[in-house]
Formats: sequence, C-alpha cells, structure tokens
Amino acid sequence: MKKLELGDIKIKRGLEKTDNCYIFEMDNGEILKVYDDNLLFILDLIDLDIEKRILDSKEINNVKEIIVPNGAVYNNNSFVGYTMPKAKGVDYNEKERSLSLEDRENLKQYVFWHLKLEDIIRRANKENVVFPDLLTCDNIFFHDNNFSFIDYDGIQINDNKVLSISSSLGNPAQYYNKKYMKEMEIFTDELDKKSLIVLFFLTAFNINLANVGEINPYTGEVITLDQIFQILGLEDYDIMNKVWKLFSLKDKNEFLDKDLYRLIDNYDLRVIGKVSGSDCYVKKLFKK
Repeated sequence: MKKLELGDIKIKRGLEKTDNCYIFEMDNGEILKVYDDNLLFILDLIDLDIEKRILDSKEINNVKEIIVPNGAVYNNNSFVGYTMPKAKGVDYNEKERSLSLEDRENLKQYVFWHLKLEDIIRRANKENVVFPDLLTCDNIFFHDNNFSFIDYDGIQINDNKVLSISSSLGNPAQYYNKKYMKEMEIFTDELDKKSLIVLFFLTAFNINLANVGEINPYTGEVITLDQIFQILGLEDYDIMNKVWKLFSLKDKNEFLDKDLYRLIDNYDLRVIGKVSGSDCYVKKLFKK
C-alpha cells in the first residue's frame, strides 16, 4: 500500500460532498476520498481504526468486483483518506434513471441483474464479507451488464465492524438481534439476503419493503406484506414466503434464486402510472 501526502496529489475535479467525506477525481483518473474531520473524530472515539483497515486492504479472493484502495492519504502525517481505481460505467441510481418505459417493464432484465448481484454476494459471504450498505445504490456500479462495488471502508470484512447500514433497510434497531448480528456489532450474512430482496423490490417494482409495519399516511393503517402482495399482483407463494421470512427472527433468510425464473414464466410487468410530482413509476404484475 502506497502512502501519499494530500498536498502532493493533483486534483482534476470534485465529484461529490457528503456529511462524511469529499470525493475527487485525480489527474491520473483515479479517485480520492477524503474523510470529514468530524467523522475521523467519531471513528477514533468508538475505536474504529479506519487507517489500519485501509493499510491492510487487499483484493478479496474470488470477489474481484470489489474495488480495493491502492493508496493511503495523509495530511501532515495524519491519516485523512485513500485513493482507489475509478469504477467503470455508471452507478446503479444513474442507470435506473436512464431506463426507458420499455426497460422498466422488462422483468427478465431485472431478474438477470438481480441474479448477477446474488452471485457476487454469495461468493463474498463465503469469504466472510458482508455488505451492510448494499442498498446505497450509488456504491454499486454498472458496466456491460456487470457490477462492481466501491466504498471499501463501508464493507464488513471478517470482523471489521462498519459505522452504519443502509437507511433503506429501515430502523437499524430491528437488526440488533442474533439473526442479524454477532457479538461486537458484527452483522451476519442474513443481512445481505434481506438487502438483496429489498433491492429487487425497490428496483423492479418501486416498492420499499422497509415500509412494512409503518403507518400509511394516506389511509392511517399499518402497511402489511399482504397488502403489498395484493397491490403488486404477486401470488407466487414460494417467493411470498421468502419475503415473509425477512421479518421473522426464527426463520433464516433465503436467496430468491431460481424462483425468479418462475416469476418470468408466469407474469408480465407493466407500468400503470406515475406518482404525482416524482419520477417514481407505479408497477404491477399481471399473470400471463
């Protein structure tokens, strides 16, 4: 791992600023991530050694899709960030925004992409890697029908705990149990299986399963899975059962896997409307 001085790095342009970091493109085409001072202070308080994690980073066996840092960055001998190769293609959010109406009804394409992601996550889990931030889709890049993952420091490798999980998973408190978490706040791969199914419903159907159990602001009633399945038009009980297991603490989660082939065989996906004042399309499954 090379060590770089921040003042010696030539910046081409700024790409993004968040509450936690600044992202730049360097003159050599690589990416520079500089942490916010407040985040570094918090990480120090909770004894999360992000500098060591970056210095120890290495390519993960059998998961080449994870982009690994190639340089640790310092400012006056204090660790402030890292560099990494630039991901090819566009992030998953940008890819979704570029889809045509015909693309949005292409159930086969959504299934193909999902099974690609499942394959990556299966291989990663075997290497003791978990993606607590999987649903932050701007960390997933899409190129030539293949995926790659950035934000190495947000990926849980072995027993290196991470700072947060995706907000699209709902209230983090529901994951502080033996199903989703080991000792010392280390997540199990059950979280990845849930994240994948939530991601499929988000991308293919524009439905956020994290809303289950919340109050519907239009009706004042609690949102249930049965209501979601009915509105979507889904009557495949094997898939419905796998979704139900996500909300059970006694049942292990499963991958959707080959059940999705049956979904393609039995249903067409259609856009039936658009939420007023937004870019969110309303979709429904229709039996063939």
